[in-house]
Amino acid sequence: MDDVLNATRTETETKEADFRVATTRVYASFTVDDRQYEESAEYKAFVIATSHALDSTSRMRTPIDPPRAGGAEIFRLDLANATKTIEFIDHHRTRSFYRVTCCVSVGRSTFVLSFDDGSECTVRSPSRDPVRHLRGTTNDPCVAKDLSLPYPDDITLEFTPSERATFDEYRGFYRGSYEKMMRAKSKFALAVRFDEGPRLRATARFRGVSSFRDCERRKSLTVELDGRGVRLMPGSFGTKFLLISLCIDDRYVKTHLVLSMAKALGTFPHAFRYVRLKIRTRGQKRVEHSGLYLLMDDPKSSLERAHNQLSVVVRRRFDPARKNFTSSKGVPEVKSYPNTDIEAIAGRVRYERVVLASESCEDKACFDVLNNLIDLEGYLSWMALMTWVESGDYVDELWLYASNENDGKHRFKVHAWDPDDSFESCHHGGEDAIVGLGNLLYCAEGAIDRVLVRSESMRAHYIKILNEVLRDRLNERALREIVDAQEGQIRRLLNDDDTALGLLELREIEPSIDSATEAVSEIIGSLRYYRDVINFRRRSLLRDAEAYASFDPSATAWTSQPTADDCDDGAPTLVTQVRSYDRIDQDILLKVSGNGGSYALNVSFDPIVVYNGSTYVATRDEFVLERWSSEQHENVTRMAMSSPCVRTFIGGGYIVLSSICDDSIPHMFSLHHRFWHGFANASSPMIVSRLLGCV
Repeated sequence: MDDVLNATRTETETKEADFRVATTRVYASFTVDDRQYEESAEYKAFVIATSHALDSTSRMRTPIDPPRAGGAEIFRLDLANATKTIEFIDHHRTRSFYRVTCCVSVGRSTFVLSFDDGSECTVRSPSRDPVRHLRGTTNDPCVAKDLSLPYPDDITLEFTPSERATFDEYRGFYRGSYEKMMRAKSKFALAVRFDEGPRLRATARFRGVSSFRDCERRKSLTVELDGRGVRLMPGSFGTKFLLISLCIDDRYVKTHLVLSMAKALGTFPHAFRYVRLKIRTRGQKRVEHSGLYLLMDDPKSSLERAHNQLSVVVRRRFDPARKNFTSSKGVPEVKSYPNTDIEAIAGRVRYERVVLASESCEDKACFDVLNNLIDLEGYLSWMALMTWVESGDYVDELWLYASNENDGKHRFKVHAWDPDDSFESCHHGGEDAIVGLGNLLYCAEGAIDRVLVRSESMRAHYIKILNEVLRDRLNERALREIVDAQEGQIRRLLNDDDTALGLLELREIEPSIDSATEAVSEIIGSLRYYRDVINFRRRSLLRDAEAYASFDPSATAWTSQPTADDCDDGAPTLVTQVRSYDRIDQDILLKVSGNGGSYALNVSFDPIVVYNGSTYVATRDEFVLERWSSEQHENVTRMAMSSPCVRTFIGGGYIVLSSICDDSIPHMFSLHHRFWHGFANASSPMIVSRLLGCV
């Protein structure tokens, strides 16, 4: 430290300052500056405690903030061994990463960690509070068995008779008056039990507009436990969590699927998973099974836990309503830290700066101007995802948050929210949806979104990110892993008939379902259907000429195919182009132009395709020949898209294009495998055209 500063400090102040530096260095070394605390197989962090010498004198009992998820082991540190500790940590991290298994039966205040090379360190017993809800759930003495915590599959809401009466009254509200709805949103008391663990006191309330408008019985809840937090999922720790009923989510799969995709893109930071929800009244044997729910971290609590200096959280509302100054629908929801009126106003002003910059920035400067205020790549990734899954209502399903950790610079980050309107048409009939990007934007309405129409620079950035999302970051393999993981959860949890009978919305759609086997079949079938829709939608977007040209600058290059000139008015011309989307050589585009007369053209192709790394000769029924849509090619005005002039026929290894009109307008077609297997020999000459005749 600077000698002048040291001279002015008291001895205690100097110790505290030096100790903060030392502990920060050790903490950074051990966690590699990663504040995310994970347990079991993802175990990462130790919390560094104040030294014994400072415990009784220092006002700073914890010199640096621990990982916000809490409950990590505590590593004893004194100034004298700070450098040695850093070297020790670095030495072990380069060779191996160590996990600590916490046993419930540990009663000592400290225990010794022994490493493979014979070295040791003393560690204080971990806090048991994060796993207090798991006591009694297993005969094994260790909470962590096989390096994984037994997270609860069952969450039971328990009530006294009077508490149950209040719960049933509030739950019974369905499409009533505003006053009754507000009463139904009131908090109520209950106890919560995780699996067969102890009964924990809590309060809860029903949440979400859809709970009161669309969910007659299975409503969503916010639950807050009394006392300290617990661990319910990997990466989650706290007293507050959400239970989402998914009552308007088709067969309970869309929200989980799209949020998993958003998480893979880094645009959804919160933990979530399926659980079974049960409801019972104390003193009664009967248990009400409410089926599958989505357990989710409370977003605000999760953000507070993940950021030391969270300053503001904003939920964007309906930007089109901002044009009407008397409407409250366009006013963003703001929560500030600290939560004072002045800080809330400041947070609103920061958000308004983003909107103002969106409305006033000049073309080439827009990206840099906005990126200085908001994580624009994150925002555009989220937009690409919402367009991909055809979310009909996402303008207000966006949260923005900022912290002071980056040298006090407030730059918003974004995360998705509530994607249950995925695979739906635009709300309000799409009256405010932005036009000008063809099918590259779906139901977009936000102020930032409008920049894409008037700024070529922003548009280019968006299309680049769209390609990255579709081709690389969430390729078909990554999507398959997401779907497989979700399917595994469903099969594991939906294994009893009582749970299946609690899925009221599913039984309303399919009244014949009366067993877990039938319910699983229906739900998994829906999940796989949406997987297929996403993959077909991926190709639809990538087949857009502008998106494809952004990925492949040679996309405008075509190969001329010779045709014999046996026609009085000249032979028709045929040009082809081979395209690759999520696999190699999946699509052959054919553009045929007549010279004013009718003709019949035979086009041969090689029907060998690649499937799972092997090749085979595909049958004619496996191929699709479709007319190229107006949004998928570069010359809309010159292409005849719906004209019946050109008729098509597909045979085994050949197609016939025949024109019955005297026109010279180009017609474009796509030849691909029904399941988009790549052509095995598209890179070598494979198209042979032959003129059958002309009139």
